[in-house]
Amino acid sequence: VTIKRNAMNISQWFVTTVFLAALWAVRAHIWISPEKLMARPSSKINLTCGSDIQYNSCSWTHPSNYSCMSDPCTEISRVTFNASKNNCNINVTPVQEYDNGNWTCNLTYPDRVDTAFTELIVVAEASLDFPHIFGTIFSKAGKNESLKCQANHSRPLGKFKWERVNPDGTTEILENPE
Repeated sequence: VTIKRNAMNISQWFVTTVFLAALWAVRAHIWISPEKLMARPSSKINLTCGSDIQYNSCSWTHPSNYSCMSDPCTEISRVTFNASKNNCNINVTPVQEYDNGNWTCNLTYPDRVDTAFTELIVVAEASLDFPHIFGTIFSKAGKNESLKCQANHSRPLGKFKWERVNPDGTTEILENPE
């Protein structure tokens, strides 16, 4: 009796393993395009995600957690939605700083929901701030000077170049000095 019972457990294990392997083989491959995008305010963008097998429904989630499942999107009228049997698309016109962040695409199948993410970086022009000094700085040889420049609200983060004029008239470019 014990041998038969163990044999049955092995048989059940084999059937379960084959069934799970078959399920894994038909699992959809979800993709998103582009994976990362930079856009200026007032521009137009298109985000697409899809699958190699047909899904039941799809939706996009805005970085502020609003979902769009139909056209027009009820929460954000600047977003138009278009879905086919394998692609889920949205257009955002015009892009606003409010749209900056991670967008989520959700594809719903009978047995699960697959998710993909894309990052939208809405470019924000920096306002430069020289908190103490404007113009040309003159310094005595051998004396250390400290200069500060900062870019407020820059996206992506700004990079700085400083130009130093040496006593012999040559110039030296310093990029992102500490």
